[in-house]
Amino acid sequence: MESLPAVHWHDLATKDDIKGTHKAIDALEGRLRTEMNTGFTSIRTEAAAEFKMLRAENKEFQGQMALQFARQTRTMVFTMLDLSLPTWGAILAVALG
Repeated sequence: MESLPAVHWHDLATKDDIKGTHKAIDALEGRLRTEMNTGFTSIRTEAAAEFKMLRAENKEFQGQMALQFARQTRTMVFTMLDLSLPTWGAILAVALG
């Protein structure tokens, strides 16, 4: 106490002051935890909704891709047939002729 600068006794913190400060800090901590939990719950809810939407869009995209691959395969098969039939006909004509 001798090392402290000269102050009035009423300016020094008491045990009751410290207890009150601890209670105020505990109350603020509780409010902060509640706000954080509410915020994180909101973020989790939004993220879950976004992921659900992305999964639906992905399924739709996969369906469109499957349809396009089927169309492409059909086109390739018929194109190959269109090219090969005249060739086979020419080979057959030469062989029979």
